[in-house]
Amino acid sequence: MKTARRQTGLSLIEMMVASAVAMILLMGIAQMLTATQQFNRANSEQSDLQTAARYVFHILSEEVRQAGMFGCSKLTEDNYTSSISPFDSYAHAFNIGIQGYSKSAGAALPDELGNLTITGSDILIVRRAYELGFRLIQESNDTTLFNELVSGPENNACNSNTTDRINEICAGDVLIAVDCSKGRSFVASSVDTANNADGDQMALIEHIGINNVPGNWGGPSSDNPMDKFSLQDTLVNKAATTAYFIRTNSKGDEYIFSKRVNGNIDRNNTEELVRGVEELRILYGLDSDNDGSVDRYLASTAAELAQAETYNQVVSLKIAILVSSLNKVLLAHEIPTPAPTINYQLLDQNISRTMDGKIRRVFTKTINLRNGGMS
Repeated sequence: MKTARRQTGLSLIEMMVASAVAMILLMGIAQMLTATQQFNRANSEQSDLQTAARYVFHILSEEVRQAGMFGCSKLTEDNYTSSISPFDSYAHAFNIGIQGYSKSAGAALPDELGNLTITGSDILIVRRAYELGFRLIQESNDTTLFNELVSGPENNACNSNTTDRINEICAGDVLIAVDCSKGRSFVASSVDTANNADGDQMALIEHIGINNVPGNWGGPSSDNPMDKFSLQDTLVNKAATTAYFIRTNSKGDEYIFSKRVNGNIDRNNTEELVRGVEELRILYGLDSDNDGSVDRYLASTAAELAQAETYNQVVSLKIAILVSSLNKVLLAHEIPTPAPTINYQLLDQNISRTMDGKIRRVFTKTINLRNGGMS
């Protein structure tokens, strides 16, 4: 009687079949894992794009809505004067609350921006008051404004720790005094405190300039109404001009949404705000007939905006940004050869990018200026 043979191992053929099946399963698992990782990367980058866009629009919304806001008066070329010398038509034109330039158009930029690595994007200029305003509480003399004391003195807090800071003001700061009919910008030549007739402390802001240049306002001895600021209405603020633009980093391989301030804040330093923002496009909504609604949207290169004062008709901005992921989602072998060109529509402008493995999205927002304008 024959007995059945016991199984003592796998044959070569069985091992080869089992290995092939295992390889197929492992390849499937690897592909699933790769796809899952790519999906997660894409989701993460998409989320980062949205976060970057929200932050950019948050910054611009806050700035645009404050453009031209210095007090209860809307400043124009007729009611704005300056005691700043030398006067700079870019940094000190506080009667123009908002303005635009275009790097891509090849137009000349103000000297304050000419040395920056600004890419082919629009540049938004915002002029407004910064910090808290403080009231005029006593009639000024020919050289000094007598203001309420809000903060300070902070001893040796200014100018390389050599002078005091009062009301957050240092000697050399650009200020603007505004009542309900006019405004005047000036440089604080010195800041100090003194007691008024009631024994209360006041902040003294002197405006005679260095070596008496550009001189004082005239004050009570002047017959010029532009020299007279009422006690009831006058506010004194820090004033600054801020530019928002896209620049590249030192290596030239990354785009960064940045700002540069000319005035008191940052002392003309450039601050990088948001990485990955590649393009900025702005259209300015003009209310030419003063009925409170936009008549047309124009780019900064439009002939109508050649005169800076025309920007005082702007009541709304349309802003578009192109945001890129900081990391690549597609691997090199997943990008077709040759790499295709992808077009992105930013308002009235078409922007092209060669596929490089990163994801990009266009975000748009309309921002209305405060009170429909800069009043």
